[in-house]
Amino acid sequence: MRKNERTALIIVCCALLIAVAGTFGLPILLQGISDASMQRLTDEYGEIAGSGETLTLNADEESPKIEGPFPGQTTVLETPFFFSGSLDVAVDSATVYDSPLQAGILDSDQYLYNGKLFTDSSFKDENFKFLLCSYTIHNVNAVLSEKATTSTGKAGFLLSGIIEPTAIVEAVYFNDGTFDFIDPSERGYFSLSQGKTKTITVGYAIHNDIPSDNAFEFRCGLNKSMRYRFIVTATDMREG
Repeated sequence: MRKNERTALIIVCCALLIAVAGTFGLPILLQGISDASMQRLTDEYGEIAGSGETLTLNADEESPKIEGPFPGQTTVLETPFFFSGSLDVAVDSATVYDSPLQAGILDSDQYLYNGKLFTDSSFKDENFKFLLCSYTIHNVNAVLSEKATTSTGKAGFLLSGIIEPTAIVEAVYFNDGTFDFIDPSERGYFSLSQGKTKTITVGYAIHNDIPSDNAFEFRCGLNKSMRYRFIVTATDMREG
């Protein structure tokens, strides 16, 4: 290709990019390029597991990265945690109920909070459902960072900063009991020494637009990146 032909081609490509950016907006164009790069990075380096399978969340591992989408730019699949070292995590089960009560959890249960989402008439139109999940977590060699504390100064692992379903409104049940759940800032925290394993049951309020195949995605890390993911088919116990 001759020099003037290459120049003409570059001009045409730039014109097309400007036209797309002008029509849809430059942020949308850049977001599309970024999303494509992140998907390629996820396909190459992301780890995915199903129900009962274990993923090792290694906070010390260097974040995978690829060059692009532009020359000299790097896309990073970063997954930050409030700990160093590693935790083994598994989603043992997930079950969808109409409410905590259907799951056998009474309003008086000390580990149930914000149960009014299912009982208060002001939330009736929301038609929230209850997703009850069981996790098994093994502390391989994880050490909490200084930021991993409640507002009252207690050190602990924050479950939502480790793993959480993507399609939730909020957590409303947490049965670990490590801390005093009277203080809202301590809900969702738990303690786990190195070499120890524990199972934690957590309930979430979710909207009723549940996937037809009951497949829920769980992501890990403080930013819920696609570095570590679980795809779990929930048991559907809804009656309504």
